[in-house]
Amino acid sequence: MVAAQKSSGELAMRLQHLFVSAVFGAVLLAGSMPAIARPALQLEEIRTQQAEIRKGIDSRADRYRHMNERKLTELKTKQDFVLRAIDGKQTADELPEATWMEVFNALEWIEAAINNNEGERMICRKLRPTGSNMPTRVCKTEEQMRIEREFARKKREEHHGL
Repeated sequence: MVAAQKSSGELAMRLQHLFVSAVFGAVLLAGSMPAIARPALQLEEIRTQQAEIRKGIDSRADRYRHMNERKLTELKTKQDFVLRAIDGKQTADELPEATWMEVFNALEWIEAAINNNEGERMICRKLRPTGSNMPTRVCKTEEQMRIEREFARKKREEHHGL
């Protein structure tokens, strides 16, 4: 009887370990898939939009009054980066992949800061899926990444009995 209980307990532990491993595997696999395709960046529209934003910041228009000086300085810095990166380019296809992602992330940060909705900001990263040498672009909102981190943390705690 004791051997049967021990064997049953070992089986339960193995099943729990298998379940947690499967969940982690699914999270990692889902995280390595691109959430969106590479959105088109219209460089002329970006230049026009950033000029309008800068004019609004400099005139302290209503839309920018909620921002403190540090946030405004960071916004201007990101704008400067974007404009330097696309300078002399006619299309976004002329941008190297890494620069394209940096420009995209900076534009998303600018939009989220202006609209005061940081959790909705889309962030792109280049990740290498487990077992692959081919990096994949993964784009998700900050909120999606926060939820995935929280899910993984809870599963890790459950697995370790915390």
